[in-house]
Amino acid sequence: MNADDLRPWELEADENPLTALTAAEREVLRLIAYGLSVAEIAKLRCCSEHTVKSHLGAAMLKLHVRNRCAAAAMWGAFEAATTKRPMASAGTMP
Repeated sequence: MNADDLRPWELEADENPLTALTAAEREVLRLIAYGLSVAEIAKLRCCSEHTVKSHLGAAMLKLHVRNRCAAAAMWGAFEAATTKRPMASAGTMP
């Protein structure tokens, strides 16, 4: 099995695109995965919607995904795989 066949969270840390995300990018992805809107995330993080969109866009580029749904799905799968528990449903945060 080569690296192209593995899911991102199964790669070594230096090969995993999720490890390339900044703390802000990870937090925005986590909140998107929980169903929050850009406006809600901006209010929660005390920043502008533009800043949230910038973090989200940067994360999407690093993860090679085209939309926020794919990015959120990747984050949710990563979180479920690394915490050994299912992700909470949209709209509920742990």
